[in-house]
Amino acid sequence: MSTSPTTSDIAWIVGNGTSRLGFDLERIKDTGVVYGCNALYRDYKTKGYILPHYLVAIDPGIITEIESSDFPSSRVIIPAFDEQFEPAEVNRGRPRSNAGVNAMIEAIRRGANTLICVGFDFLLPDSAQSISNIYDGSTNYGPETRASSADNIGRIRYLEWIVKRNKEVEFIFAYPENHFTFCISNSNISTVTFDQILENLS
Repeated sequence: MSTSPTTSDIAWIVGNGTSRLGFDLERIKDTGVVYGCNALYRDYKTKGYILPHYLVAIDPGIITEIESSDFPSSRVIIPAFDEQFEPAEVNRGRPRSNAGVNAMIEAIRRGANTLICVGFDFLLPDSAQSISNIYDGSTNYGPETRASSADNIGRIRYLEWIVKRNKEVEFIFAYPENHFTFCISNSNISTVTFDQILENLS
């Protein structure tokens, strides 16, 4: 089983929106620390869990699944219970957070100053695409865990808060194409295409 890097200036944050289906994550595994979310580990069981380097989860069902699997426990990150909810400063109702944003927080804590994010579809303008999930309908991904387009408003607000609080961190969101008006504007956030990000890394 491969060992994983523990620190890097670059962190890949892998969400599970279907926009990343054409993106080969193995091409980026040696370019930074890869933080995956929830069921991503399933895809690499037969490959000795070469990815993700760290796996972040906050929902009880998927946490139980991960803990019952043979994925290395030293690479599992389950945020403190209080951090599994948006802070009151962002939303006084404190709705549940999402694993992707929690993964960003963990990467920043470990010293990353460039976050390259893929599969973050709640930021996309198409409402159907914005709530897509690669694992929808599988175990621990039933209707009770499915996000709605209304949830995206809060998720965007929370992400924008994190971006503005971490001015020294560069947030890059990669998609198959980026011919759209991005919903967050700040000096440390940008979008690129998959091709562009891979060209830059090579």
